[in-house]
Amino acid sequence: MEHVLAMLLTTAVVVGFGTYKYLRDLSASKFKVMNLARNYAHAIGIEAIYNKANCHRIDSYYGNQLFQEMIAKLEASHDYLVKHGQQELIQDIAMLRQSMHGFHELFLQKSKIENSIELDSNCITTVSFKSTILKVLDHIQAIGEPVQLLLRNQVKTTQLSADPALFECLIMLNLWEISKSAQAIDHMVSLSIRDTTLQYGYAMDKLSNQVPLVLPALCFCFSTDTIVHTALPVYIVSGMVNAPLPTAAKTFYQIESRQITEAHGGYVEIIENESSLTCLYVLPIQGDKVMRFKNYKPADLVVKIS
Repeated sequence: MEHVLAMLLTTAVVVGFGTYKYLRDLSASKFKVMNLARNYAHAIGIEAIYNKANCHRIDSYYGNQLFQEMIAKLEASHDYLVKHGQQELIQDIAMLRQSMHGFHELFLQKSKIENSIELDSNCITTVSFKSTILKVLDHIQAIGEPVQLLLRNQVKTTQLSADPALFECLIMLNLWEISKSAQAIDHMVSLSIRDTTLQYGYAMDKLSNQVPLVLPALCFCFSTDTIVHTALPVYIVSGMVNAPLPTAAKTFYQIESRQITEAHGGYVEIIENESSLTCLYVLPIQGDKVMRFKNYKPADLVVKIS
């Protein structure tokens, strides 16, 4: 009887161990697939960014060259008409040159917009940024990632207007990637939140009477440095700029974060060297006036396509 019980117990142990090993291997396989899919998505994303950026550079370069050649020919014709007193034709050529300059500006603006993201106005809501930060940190630590966050919240404001999914993505990307950077010690990331302002419509021409728009803002400073970074009293948003290309897969998140921030009307500054990495994102507290919105409703577009 004891021999039979021993055999049954041994069989149960073997079966249990086999089941455990199967579940463990299955879990490890799923994790490998998820990690592979993430790396693949990053690679595809980087390839798309390179393609868009290179197309933009080609458009800008050849577009400028083409316009310069056309304007040069018009200048020669203009000089000829001036010598022969053809006033009406001179005015026509002047208007044509002005139209060409305007079309050139639209051409460049189109190239810049194609390399950016826009927001759905229906998704903008009030976001509690502290709750979002803690939520993201819990998600990262729940899957066993050794992220340590040093949070310095030095503002009285607790909320800001944003797309909650994109804002959460911004926090997730930076906590995840910066904690894995070569500059991070023991996966430590410090996040300082400070009050500041954003200035828009800055006139380069001092003779202009344009009054710049100034909005209250929050500065989110992610850093591997233990030194507390102070925020400037004002950050100037001079307009849409071309984002630099990522030098490697590990810096892809900086391009994504820049696009999210600029879509909300914000300011981005990345400072990186061998010893430290600092990613600064400034978002307006109420940025409805400066956000870049889609000129269509995504739901309507899906219905039309289907």
